[in-house]
Amino acid sequence: MKFYRESIYRVAIPASKTVNRGDIYVPHIASDDDWFTGLSLVNVTAGPRTIFFEADNGLTKFLELAPGEHKALTIRSLFDNQPQPGIQSAIIRNSAGIIGLELFGSSGDGKQLSGILLRDRSAQEIFYPHLATTDGWRTGAVAFNCAPETANLGFTTFSAGGAQLSTVNVKSGRPQ
Repeated sequence: MKFYRESIYRVAIPASKTVNRGDIYVPHIASDDDWFTGLSLVNVTAGPRTIFFEADNGLTKFLELAPGEHKALTIRSLFDNQPQPGIQSAIIRNSAGIIGLELFGSSGDGKQLSGILLRDRSAQEIFYPHLATTDGWRTGAVAFNCAPETANLGFTTFSAGGAQLSTVNVKSGRPQ
């Protein structure tokens, strides 16, 4: 799927191959005067679903989705059209049968847009195939710890030829 606003920004996100069966992780949220985060959620079940949005700062919201219903919303609109700079991530609970995606972008003239599928799965290892930091390119990478305990995250960089360059270790609390 490709989302775009002509001459402003665009992003491509793969379609969902499977339906979520557990809690959905929202690993990165930006909601302030400069950034927006949008959620697109679809109930693919034959029955109504009540899902529970639980932000990392303790704010919560319930959402009702009828069978087959699609809801597109921003974090700002979820909280009475008020920006939520204190929310960095969230978990959507009771989300079996829900598929979704997340878009985050600049609200001003920054012309930045990115997005991901919202999934109920996690991994012990994540591989980022390309991190650009030259010729005007920048790469932002997000890793979300959904475990109940602190995680030790190791980031190892490699040269284009495959030689290991460096490793940085970071502790990440939950959820972070």
